[in-house]
Amino acid sequence: MGSASSVKVGLLEEAMKPANASDVMSVKAAQHEVKRLRGKLRPLMVCLTETWGCSKWVLEKVKYDGFALQHATDAVRNDRKVVLLATRQDPGALAFASAALRKDRKIVKEALKRDGMVLKYAELLQDDSAIVKRAVKTTGCALRLASTRLRNSREIVELAVQQDGNALRYASDSLTGHRGIVEKAIRQEWGAFQWASEKMRTDPAMLALHTEIVKAALDSPASALPNADREIVMKAVLHNGHALQFASEELKEDVVVVLQAVRNNGEAIVHACDALWSHSDVCLAAVEQNGMILEKIPDKYRASIDHVQAACRSYGMALHFANKYLRDHDVVCADAVRQNGDALQYCSERLRDAPPVVKFALEQNGLSLRHASDGMRDDHEMVIAAVTQNGHALQYASKRLRSDWTIVEVAAATNPDALQYADDDVLFQRLEESRAEVVQNQMTQSKKISELRAALNKG
Repeated sequence: MGSASSVKVGLLEEAMKPANASDVMSVKAAQHEVKRLRGKLRPLMVCLTETWGCSKWVLEKVKYDGFALQHATDAVRNDRKVVLLATRQDPGALAFASAALRKDRKIVKEALKRDGMVLKYAELLQDDSAIVKRAVKTTGCALRLASTRLRNSREIVELAVQQDGNALRYASDSLTGHRGIVEKAIRQEWGAFQWASEKMRTDPAMLALHTEIVKAALDSPASALPNADREIVMKAVLHNGHALQFASEELKEDVVVVLQAVRNNGEAIVHACDALWSHSDVCLAAVEQNGMILEKIPDKYRASIDHVQAACRSYGMALHFANKYLRDHDVVCADAVRQNGDALQYCSERLRDAPPVVKFALEQNGLSLRHASDGMRDDHEMVIAAVTQNGHALQYASKRLRSDWTIVEVAAATNPDALQYADDDVLFQRLEESRAEVVQNQMTQSKKISELRAALNKG
């Protein structure tokens, strides 16, 4: 912690001391008073006395929340014991480890046991055969993070596609055309056939094998999908929308088949014929399943309230792709921020200053306060809503409200370490008030004790 924080700690300790020797209470009374004040000031003490620079304290935090490592000092992020425990609790905590520990093989392997994708944080080990093997055994598609050399390794690519057939997508060109690897991939996930080389996708033997696998998966007397009848293709796209790519051109023009595919996976719209690519109902079904498809469909639907609203209800951030008029539409924007508060950043300037829309955003994600207008960040009701949802939202409040103890208290109750964002003046003021209260209580207790002794002496 900095020198300012040290001063605060000193003031807190000073507040617990008697004003002078004449005001000293009885031992029991003093202990009781200190205990009461410690309880009252606990949120403040947590922030000021338990620091992110203390390995022992951070160790306790990461036992239950590996991502707490992100708040630690550089020295603690370089503590092997702390980082190892953090990655065991949450593999993603590897992102916050020091550069030295992100290339520590034991720590990286520990993280990869639960999530192969954290290989992205171990850049210096992405060409390490043993490390990459561990990653793809856990998450096949972690193959995309491996070095070019290892994505051309038959052994590693086989391990990857056995875990997830779609990892074939990240294999080298030579291996996407390898018969044995393609077979392993489609046996694990028949839809992975789309990632095979063109030579493999047109190879009669591979087409026959793919047909058998699809037939077994669908439990249907199908021939190859390109020659399959409508009923078989309908079953296929119900199982996997991307199967539409293997259907005949005639069925790619069938609106019912295409609708079935995009309802399973909105991205399957890319396999539809040109006419259905711009079909209103197909586009609507696609964005209902995956709001981000709004980016890919024709521009005219970005100005359609029905399509944009459906997209935003599915994924609020799809508001980014709406035209400027709908980003100023109260209902559309309210739907977007209800789904994802951060969508507030894509609302018009007017709506980022509109209490109803801003409050919807803050109730979903308090940190979206950062996208609100200056007026909303200085609005007591809005900031209370934000810090109630996430105490760390205090950092985005106006300076005036970061000095408002009622708001600071709510933030500290939600996240104790949110006190770091409070204005220094309000913290000093509370410390001084607490010290004054201690002194007053000491004097009162001392006076009562003196009166009691005087009464006893008279008796």
